Amino acid sequence: MKSASPKGSTKGRPENAQRKTSAIYQSVEELAREIGISRQSAYAALRNNTIPHIRLGKRYILPKAAIAEWLRNPTAFDALVPNSLRTRSNLGPVRQ
Repeated sequence: MKSASPKGSTKGRPENAQRKTSAIYQSVEELAREIGISRQSAYAALRNNTIPHIRLGKRYILPKAAIAEWLRNPTAFDALVPNSLRTRSNLGPVRQ
């Protein structure tokens, strides 16, 4: 017996396929606009590893959940940044 699937079902796709694109910012510009900084400041913060991100080649992957957590608690990500990338100007003092 054939099972009836709901109308408009996405056969073979995961249930969260449509939500997948909303889990990341689509561009650095979108991120900058969302958190209220300039595009140039956003790129500078990404280069300094201040804003959590994943780098794939030249592309920045900007996970919304990680950035939201960073905005709530910026020091939570200090442990993830290697000491060699820390400076007083971008991440505060280096803890020994």
